Amino acid sequence: MKKLTFLLMVVFAVAAIGTTGCPSKSKSATATDKSSPGKTENGGGGADKDKTFTISIDPAKDVNITQGKEQKVKISVHRGKDFGKDKITISLKTDAKGISFDKEKNEIEQGTDSVNVNLVAANDAAPGKYSVTVTGDGGGKAATETIVGEIKKK
Repeated sequence: MKKLTFLLMVVFAVAAIGTTGCPSKSKSATATDKSSPGKTENGGGGADKDKTFTISIDPAKDVNITQGKEQKVKISVHRGKDFGKDKITISLKTDAKGISFDKEKNEIEQGTDSVNVNLVAANDAAPGKYSVTVTGDGGGKAATETIVGEIKKK
């Protein structure tokens, strides 16, 4: 239990440093092994990081959209050199009323490293904060990242 608590503290500390220490509006997440939830494949730096993938989103925060408009977001996949040729399926989900996507599921084949998705705010979308969960799934691994922003009134 102490090892798990320590591991979680380290993961949260690294996540906090990674998202607050960088002035960029993009961020990334490393895939974890789906058969062992919580086990990350790149924890110690060694060869394991080459057997997984990361996803990054640009921009991932401050994605502000005016009612009736859309905002392009680029979702990139970075495969480790030993990850293999598995396609990675990118899916997007939100509970925000009035936010939709031009594509909810996207497949990124080997040899392709990104996909552009448009977030669309309906004319009657409720102004306020929103978030979109982006999940990359492939090769028995999954990575999740979040887009955050605000819907602005016309």
